[in-house]
Amino acid sequence: MIYGVQDITFDGRSLTEYGCVITEPPKRPFPKRKYEKQSVYGRSGDLIVDSESYENFSLSYKVATIPDLYEYRFVDEVLTDLKEWLCSSVSYRKLYDTDLPDGFYYAFCSGISDAVCTFDDMYEFEIAFDCKPFFFYDSGQDEIITTDHTISLFNIGTLASKPVIQIYGSGVVGCYVNGSHFTISDVSPNVTVDSELQLVYKGQPDNSDLFSGEYPELAKGDNTIIFLGNGYESAKIKPRWCRL
Repeated sequence: MIYGVQDITFDGRSLTEYGCVITEPPKRPFPKRKYEKQSVYGRSGDLIVDSESYENFSLSYKVATIPDLYEYRFVDEVLTDLKEWLCSSVSYRKLYDTDLPDGFYYAFCSGISDAVCTFDDMYEFEIAFDCKPFFFYDSGQDEIITTDHTISLFNIGTLASKPVIQIYGSGVVGCYVNGSHFTISDVSPNVTVDSELQLVYKGQPDNSDLFSGEYPELAKGDNTIIFLGNGYESAKIKPRWCRL
């Protein structure tokens, strides 16, 4: 990373590590709401069916190689390493942008344009990322550890978040989150509830048979979480604060 220059970090590696700089920042598109329009016979206007979700969006960065940044290496070698970094896997990774310093997007590289030589081994091309619609705050990735039966959390984001809650203890433990409720029939020694994936983990990939109720969401603003049961000992909460 070069301080004062816009950079991106994807899957733990930065663009400047590969001898490249951003020559033109991306447009910042607004995520589109998913919905369907249905025509009803005898009724003027369409019926709107809201899916209560958003579509992915694309971020495209115009990039150039800078020979001074990859001294003693051939540009073809640099471009090969860059393609391996970005295109080795089609899976969501964390994408950081120095213009957005407080968080990241989940994204994958959806394409790299042909590299065009402009002069003196400087090549220009474009990198496109396909991003999930929400921007996630770094602070929402920190685990909050508590032994209290009641805890209050403030959601700094603009949307309801889907947390990961890991409960430690034994026997049956219940949990209320803003009025919604779920129960774990056997916590011992710990159980993880992932609201995003809607899965429950306890030493196996899926122990959803231990779970009953609703997967919790943390609303924008104030939230109250209450743990019930004599077997409850402690909890770890990763809130996943996010915004559009």
